[in-house]
Amino acid sequence: MDWQGWSDQIYVTLESSVGNNTADQIKWALDTYSDLDTDTNSFATVATKLTNYPSNFALFDVTNVLSFCEEVAWQARCGLVINSGVVKIVYLSEQ
Repeated sequence: MDWQGWSDQIYVTLESSVGNNTADQIKWALDTYSDLDTDTNSFATVATKLTNYPSNFALFDVTNVLSFCEEVAWQARCGLVINSGVVKIVYLSEQ
């Protein structure tokens, strides 16, 4: 639909305060939407390794936080380990 130069399409440019580092995004999601603790050291270590591999995406549906984190970690070549309520992240592509 076009009305006086306007269309029914919406375009958005947004920069999150979380940033585009995958480890930081997963940690933020877990800290915000779960009752699990995160291992700060493993997340900091993996964040450094993922610096050259930013991730940018948008969520359009509500989803389970663990399923979301698992999917994002897998796409970034990482694994999540939950032991006694503490989540650690491992970078799986390291030589």
